[in-house]
Amino acid sequence: MKPTVKVVNLTQYIHNQPVLNEVSFETVPGEMFVLFGPSGAGKTTLISILAGIQTYTSGNVEVCDQRQIGLVTQEYSLFPQLTVKENLQIIGMMQGMASRNLMERFETIVENFHLGNVLNRRAGRIPWGPRQRLALGCAMLSRPALLLVDDILHHGDIESTRIIVENVTEHVNQGHTCIWATSRSPEALNLASTCQSRIGLLENQQLTTYQVEEFIQLLQEHGVDQHWPGAGW
Repeated sequence: MKPTVKVVNLTQYIHNQPVLNEVSFETVPGEMFVLFGPSGAGKTTLISILAGIQTYTSGNVEVCDQRQIGLVTQEYSLFPQLTVKENLQIIGMMQGMASRNLMERFETIVENFHLGNVLNRRAGRIPWGPRQRLALGCAMLSRPALLLVDDILHHGDIESTRIIVENVTEHVNQGHTCIWATSRSPEALNLASTCQSRIGLLENQQLTTYQVEEFIQLLQEHGVDQHWPGAGW
């Protein structure tokens, strides 16, 4: 099976400071790769490199066609002055979707992400939870082979979190790849329990990949209760 992402010895310096040091990993279709680490560990930098937004110092990064990547960041790439409906339509067109396909996906996204009651409201005026759902819905319009999600649940409400996780899980189970960055261990474990998953610990500029059971054991060794909602690393 051809990897969706293949990273070999990726090193990144920003302002002469090391952020990533010889990071290597790969992902395959139908896999959730949870990128876990403390704030400032370099998760956003790695996501930005995979998305083609940021260049890197050295190493090799192979990613599927850029047109097959969906990206959701902490600073959502939405048009705040446009309505929810207009955001979905315009972003779909920017992704090069044909009118008929866009219409079908528009209806599916609105239903799956429970956006019907905010369709005609400006994206910048709706609550944080629906805005998170809209941002992810826009990223998933064209059914991307690689979905990159950078820590979007830190301000979310319970219902929005449930809807987001359900949709991402279904996307992965349909044979796509998701790389999800978070600094919260309960979130990492909850995501990893929904589908075929591995967890990559990014710490001290380096990445170590674990199976879910191995990661739970690691948390226990560090004295972290993975069931406590406020637990961090």
